[in-house]
Amino acid sequence: MIGAVCERVNAIAADGRLPRVTGGIVIAVDYAPAAKVTLLLFGEDGTPCLAAKLARSGAAEPALEAEHTALTGVWSLRPPSTAAELPRPVALERVAGRLMLLSTAVPGTPLSRRYHLPGHVRDPAMVAEDFHVAGSWLSRFHDETRQGTAVLGPDAFDSWIRPVFRRYQATVGWGDWERGLLDHLARQCALLAGTRLPVVAVHGDYAPGNILLDAGRVSGVVDWELGRTAGLPFSDLFKFAASYGSFLDRASPPRRGAPPGHPGWAQARDRWGASPNWTNRTGILYAFFGSGWFPDLVRSFLLGQLTRLGAPPAAVPLFLPVFLAEQVLALDQPAYRTGYRELLRLLAEQNAVGSLCSLETVG
Repeated sequence: MIGAVCERVNAIAADGRLPRVTGGIVIAVDYAPAAKVTLLLFGEDGTPCLAAKLARSGAAEPALEAEHTALTGVWSLRPPSTAAELPRPVALERVAGRLMLLSTAVPGTPLSRRYHLPGHVRDPAMVAEDFHVAGSWLSRFHDETRQGTAVLGPDAFDSWIRPVFRRYQATVGWGDWERGLLDHLARQCALLAGTRLPVVAVHGDYAPGNILLDAGRVSGVVDWELGRTAGLPFSDLFKFAASYGSFLDRASPPRRGAPPGHPGWAQARDRWGASPNWTNRTGILYAFFGSGWFPDLVRSFLLGQLTRLGAPPAAVPLFLPVFLAEQVLALDQPAYRTGYRELLRLLAEQNAVGSLCSLETVG
């Protein structure tokens, strides 16, 4: 398959738009229902120059089409500095019967690599640096892709919140608690009427595995299949914090019931219950609502980003449930989808009795 890809890429390169490639390696194989294979292709000088994603079945094709659309849209905004960290879409076509998305390669190694190094996630300074690096790039990206302003109120609710829950209802169904949650969010949005929020480009899966680092800075951001050219800026903030919390117990295997350096992780598990099929649940609850240096860092990170965006802390209880609903839709994998739906229900129930701590409690 690598040979067929190289042959097609070199046919495209014949018009001078692309470098010729001499070979490639498989750098990722996805075993999800919508599975893909990712190849890194090398130029004649031996350096990586292009990336090719190939659908393993027809089920993966919509994701490749969506990523091509997202990248094309973001590049159309001409971000002056963050464009250097974005793959540029080159082609979307079939090779040996499989849909291929071809893009330029971006340098660096995933932030997730250092995340999993022994001792990394138990070190407050190292973790703080990860949040600083990821947050700094996202700040630049928001500034450079800003396209206008959304003003909260009934119209904004119908434009930015209700459509997410319509897709949610069509995908996983609808119950009384979800209906009650949507009504609650409509009231919250009305209470924040007049609040102005920037409309920016959104990555949609701004997680450590998709953020590449080189020399201590973000050198690339990959996997844009959930991206969109225009959206509100909260999803990527919440995704980074949620993803970072999700895998603490695998990056730092628990001793005496909790990952070393994170005693609050076990407290979160005991308070809100564990999910045997999806341990991400405990890490996410710990990150957003737990106690200890890591949840304090997450909340300080969010507060700093909200200040930059001109958004009040009250935007979090409005848009965090929207983010969780988006995650229910993000991956057609039963444990993942059920886990996020259970988190959304917990948030709805706990908010109803006011038992989840808020950002305002963090100094």
